[in-house]
Amino acid sequence: MRAFLVVLALVTASPAVYAGAPKAPKGATAKLLLKIAPADAEVFVDGDRKGKAGKVHELPVTPGTHEVTVKYKGDEHTREVTLKRNQSSTLEWTLEESTPMAEPGAAEPAADDAK
Repeated sequence: MRAFLVVLALVTASPAVYAGAPKAPKGATAKLLLKIAPADAEVFVDGDRKGKAGKVHELPVTPGTHEVTVKYKGDEHTREVTLKRNQSSTLEWTLEESTPMAEPGAAEPAADDAK
């Protein structure tokens, strides 16, 4: 079984400009600023695929509560974010593959009895 370490930080920030921002939805006056690794993680907002993390850096959204999901190699993490009008928030997500975990009930390694 694979395990992943996820680090997530939510920071309220002033508006910033990033390359590759998708077209703003009608009525958008808030922004999600994304700093997600690895670059091939998939990003979803409110269930809609927005692209790979390496290409999605800024997402204009309408004020209100949004569900942001990141998927990477079968691992999935979701965070709910509420934004007010003209507010932007930065989501920092780092997913790292960690050492595979032992299956429950697996035998413990034998201790060395040499004295």
